[in-house]
Amino acid sequence: MSADEPQDPLRDPLPDLSELSRKDWAGALRRIVEAEGAYLELDDEHHVMQVGDGDRLVITFESAADIRNNQDLSVPFGLRVARAHDVSVMVVMCLKPTWFRAQAVYDFFDNLTDNGELDDYDHVRFYGTGLGGYAAAAYSVAAPGSDVIAISPQATLDPRVTEWDPRFVSMRKRSFTDRYGYAPAMCQAARHVLVLYYPEEDLEAMHSALFARSGGEPGLTRYRCRHMGPDLQGALDDMKILDEVVRL
Repeated sequence: MSADEPQDPLRDPLPDLSELSRKDWAGALRRIVEAEGAYLELDDEHHVMQVGDGDRLVITFESAADIRNNQDLSVPFGLRVARAHDVSVMVVMCLKPTWFRAQAVYDFFDNLTDNGELDDYDHVRFYGTGLGGYAAAAYSVAAPGSDVIAISPQATLDPRVTEWDPRFVSMRKRSFTDRYGYAPAMCQAARHVLVLYYPEEDLEAMHSALFARSGGEPGLTRYRCRHMGPDLQGALDDMKILDEVVRL
């Protein structure tokens, strides 16, 4: 690159934020994103980061805790995708484990749909793991014909459907029956849905089975990741294949 050629932040290596305090981490992450794209606060619990100008879009749903504790360099996985591939990336981040069940998130995806912004891309892919996998499936309804990759997703936390799952009892206070609620139903308009799950974890396998019973089986692939452990995203990353799984 010549001295006169403009700098492209997406070519720069991602900085290591892993040693920063939570406050400093949040500020550093915002500065990185704003140097490359846009950072938007939907409400006190949900933020959106947009980078890249490719004609394909990857939307990742990530929690701040997972980013800080489990992601390389403590930066969102979506930013890594943006650097590795010529795609646009939207990271929807929850600051608390909300499963992205909030009016501000509903409104955000409603606006994307109403304004036709997702129609501007040649293809859209939704990605997430755990609570992010739930959201990837649930919000894919905003982009019919998209792809969904959901790792260890929950189908819903509505106790009338999943009273057998005691892991997230506190989340039963949030509604899973209004907008973008039941993930298996919301992703039926997707082109293809890939659900990866760890079959040795009974509750996880039961959630994945709800996707198979949603009526969307022709476009659904459920992949049993035996012997890979409960951290499937980490296992795929260690095998150096996670980027290939997610990329368009």
